[in-house]
Amino acid sequence: MSRGSCGYDEFKPTEDVGLSLRVITAPACGRFARFAFEQAATANIDRRAVIHKRTALPQTEGLFIGAFERLHPEYRKIQLQLVRIDTFSSAFPRDPHRYRLIATTNLFATSCPTKPLDPPAVSALPRH
Repeated sequence: MSRGSCGYDEFKPTEDVGLSLRVITAPACGRFARFAFEQAATANIDRRAVIHKRTALPQTEGLFIGAFERLHPEYRKIQLQLVRIDTFSSAFPRDPHRYRLIATTNLFATSCPTKPLDPPAVSALPRH
C-alpha cells in the first residue's frame, strides 16, 4: 500500500488493478467550513466559492459541500457559490477576479490558482 497525504490511500491488490481511497470526515469539513467563512468575514469579502465535483463523488463531496450549506445561515452576508471543478477550470483563466476566495478538497487543489491576484485570492484545504 502506498499512503498518500491528507486522507488518501492507493494500493494494487493485483498487478492489473489499482484502487484509491479518499477519506473525508464531517467533523473536519465542519471545522474547515467555519474557518473559510470566518476568513471571508474577516477580510470583508462577500462571496466564497466552493470548488467541487459532487456529480462524480457524491458521498465525499456531499459531506464537504454540506458543511458549507449548514453553516451558511450564520454567514448570510457571504454569498456561497458552489462551482464544479470543470466550470472553475475553464472560467478562472478568463476571469480570475470572479473568484475572490475559494475552498476545495486537496483532490482539486492542483487545479486552483497559485499565482497572486490583485486583490489576492485565498484558498485553503481541510485536513482529515
